[in-house]
Amino acid sequence: MEKPTYDLWPDTLEANEMLAEWEGTPLSFWREQRGLTQQELADSSGMELLRVQLLELDTEKAEPEEAAAMAKVLSVDASDIQLGDDMIGETMLPYEPKKKEGSQSDE
Repeated sequence: MEKPTYDLWPDTLEANEMLAEWEGTPLSFWREQRGLTQQELADSSGMELLRVQLLELDTEKAEPEEAAAMAKVLSVDASDIQLGDDMIGETMLPYEPKKKEGSQSDE
């Protein structure tokens, strides 16, 4: 089986710039770049659709076996689709400006 040809690969300037602008997780970025639906990624990596959805919502971290399976399907390294432990739950939170010291707060 031939390895597919893609226009975008991890660790390139173009990919890094696009990923920096992306409003989702690295997993959803690479899935969309590869033209796959969540269901197709789940089926191809031997996972349940709900699990892929939860990972893309950034509520949980993928197990190493899950990350490896999805990375293989997406033709990237597992590290390209995973967030560090300290980032789980951070990518989808709405922006809330920090209050300046000395400003009045709602009591």
